[in-house]
Amino acid sequence: MLPLSNDSWDIQFQTDHPEVLDWNIGWYFAKATEQTYQLFNRSYARWNETQQWDQYVMWEIGHPMETEENPLRVHHLNQSDYKVS
Repeated sequence: MLPLSNDSWDIQFQTDHPEVLDWNIGWYFAKATEQTYQLFNRSYARWNETQQWDQYVMWEIGHPMETEENPLRVHHLNQSDYKVS
């Protein structure tokens, strides 16, 4: 896990499938940045519209945010360190 002092990330997620760099929203570490605010705000709005699975909603909203002009900077945690066995 990267420290708060590292400026390369906005949010850190564990991943269940490292080959696709997915997110498991059951465990994350987020900084209070505009990008993380937008991730949670947009996800909440979409969830209120669709009532879809929260994991899917955050992935659907957040994954495209990683490539926006001012991107959400996601650090994917090493699965061997954060996977429940």
